[in-house]
Amino acid sequence: MGDTMNIRLSIRLQRKLRYPGLVGLIGGLLLLAAVAIELFANRPLSQRNATLESANQRLALALQTQPKIESVDQLPENRVEKVLRDVFASASANNITLLQGNYSLVQKKSQSNENYLFTFPVSGTYYDTRAFVATLMNTNPTLAIARMKMSRPSIEQTIVESTLHFELFTEGAE
Repeated sequence: MGDTMNIRLSIRLQRKLRYPGLVGLIGGLLLLAAVAIELFANRPLSQRNATLESANQRLALALQTQPKIESVDQLPENRVEKVLRDVFASASANNITLLQGNYSLVQKKSQSNENYLFTFPVSGTYYDTRAFVATLMNTNPTLAIARMKMSRPSIEQTIVESTLHFELFTEGAE
């Protein structure tokens, strides 16, 4: 009797596996959906996270290795050229695309200082842009962020298009 029961269970199990019914089809579709999410969503996210981790490491390294300038007296006479050299060096060190920048002299009547306004359209990841700005601010103590505009067309993209406006404060001619 035990053998006939095992044979009946075996036949019933084979039928259920051949004809899964509605519940079996839904379960199979859920299993396929889980595999598709793993392949197409989770793996690109882990690759993006690895990219962001390397950018964070570069930012931490940039913040640690940049020399601090203690006073304005240590800056060279031609500050504008030094800032421009620093901008392009920092852009290449932080994987930032910087094609062209503009600068102009801004004189305010109430001050004897000559200030320069720099505008740079940059392209890179958020963390690379952050490292770029941090490097500039550490190497140039008389440089200030005037405005910053960042945009990203869609959340899937890691590249951020930014427009950075800096103001360089210098001593005017007496």
